[in-house]
Amino acid sequence: MHRSGTSLITQWLQACGLPIGDRLLDGDQSNFDGHFEDLDFLNFNTGLLKKNGLSWQGYSHKFVLHYQPEHCETIKKIVERKSRIYPQFGWKDPRNCLVLPLYASLTEEFDYFFIYRHYSEVTTSLLNREIREERKSEFSKGLIGKARFLWNNMQKERAIYQPRLTIFQNCWLDYNSKILDHYTRYGGLLFGLDFILQNDRLVFDMLVKRGYDLNYIEIKEFYNDSLMNRKTIIPLTNSSVTEADELLQLLDSHAISK
Repeated sequence: MHRSGTSLITQWLQACGLPIGDRLLDGDQSNFDGHFEDLDFLNFNTGLLKKNGLSWQGYSHKFVLHYQPEHCETIKKIVERKSRIYPQFGWKDPRNCLVLPLYASLTEEFDYFFIYRHYSEVTTSLLNREIREERKSEFSKGLIGKARFLWNNMQKERAIYQPRLTIFQNCWLDYNSKILDHYTRYGGLLFGLDFILQNDRLVFDMLVKRGYDLNYIEIKEFYNDSLMNRKTIIPLTNSSVTEADELLQLLDSHAISK
């Protein structure tokens, strides 16, 4: 899921020796160090989502993926090319959650590494990112744009941001429901973000036991707590909280925690 610490964890795994691609998406104001996303997989995922009527961001709610045999052949070729380059490799893209049915249909064996984060932190982080992008756009329009942004930002506790927050809440539910469903069907590794941050050596050892050739580096070399949003901007609706809490409890009960 977006804003769940996937860039941080992928950066750490890359530093430990796991190749994550030969062409990576550049960093920006939301991820200064980079997104650590292989452009081959990213372009495939975003293209498939567009064919399914979604935006490239992959904001979805109760989304069902539709794909054709040619899509399976395309991803097979990408995987085969990477396999010729690297003895081991991985790739990261939050949108992978939405195309999991396609990967499950292939004969290739994939090792899944799932990360989830508390819904209030994810939705707040997504909204903060949109606010930063809106600020940049409005400030480029001169005094009127600046005034409009500052007024809207003053009202962020009110209804002006609620529709976007609702989208992000539903997105969290959709992505993480798909994660849990896939994990219970096909296995892999499922961690809460905070568990990894507090137990990186344990997570590293688990990966080594699964056959990965890695060299341990402490995750604190890359982790900056000031970049993690841990405060809810707008109170969530009661119905969303109830549904999200139930799913979060299920994720916690299935996740590796010791």
